[in-house]
Amino acid sequence: MPTPAPWLLVCLLTLTGTARAQVPAAEATPAITPTLPAPAAAASAPSASATPAPPAQAEPEAFQGLPWGASEARIAERFGARLGRGACDAAARQTAARVGEACDSPQIDRYDVAGIPFVLRLHLHAQERHLVRVSLSHVLDGVRGDDNRWSEQHRVLRRLLSQRYGSAETTDVSNEAGITTAFARWRRGVTVIELHSLVTRSPGSSGREQVQITYQNVLHGESGKL
Repeated sequence: MPTPAPWLLVCLLTLTGTARAQVPAAEATPAITPTLPAPAAAASAPSASATPAPPAQAEPEAFQGLPWGASEARIAERFGARLGRGACDAAARQTAARVGEACDSPQIDRYDVAGIPFVLRLHLHAQERHLVRVSLSHVLDGVRGDDNRWSEQHRVLRRLLSQRYGSAETTDVSNEAGITTAFARWRRGVTVIELHSLVTRSPGSSGREQVQITYQNVLHGESGKL
């Protein structure tokens, strides 16, 4: 076969380069990026909340819904117009000062319990004038020597106090030399409740009957420092 002329080779090479230039380059296959689910929103870190304050402790009850430390205003709100002031003579001032109480503490002149007319006194702290003690007192002169009504009254009061505060932790009865005493004590938290009955009799004369119920805050006074 005859060798092509040089000019023919040049033409063929030129046409081949042109044809290649006209062929589009193969498009690159796009990389397949896997579609991932959008990440769930990160759970918010729990905010550091302040340590919850401990629940407020209930105020220890003293008497008839009043707590120890109740103010005069709170006492007046509880008992209303019946409330007055106790007598405050020299003897009363001395007695009150000895136990750190106000001489003019509020009181109710007649506070009936089981048919017994008590004087209810709500004793206040001498300086801070808040409730530190409660007393119910009954005194009856002219008791006959054979009158044992006081004994029945003591039993009734003891039963009523036991219904409210449970069994008495201490009881005692004594009778000697014309003096009869009966005593019972209950304890509830910082409150000590005591029932005292006392009857004195003298030969040939009438006697005297005394009944007292006291509610005492054991943390009042010097014991509160221990």
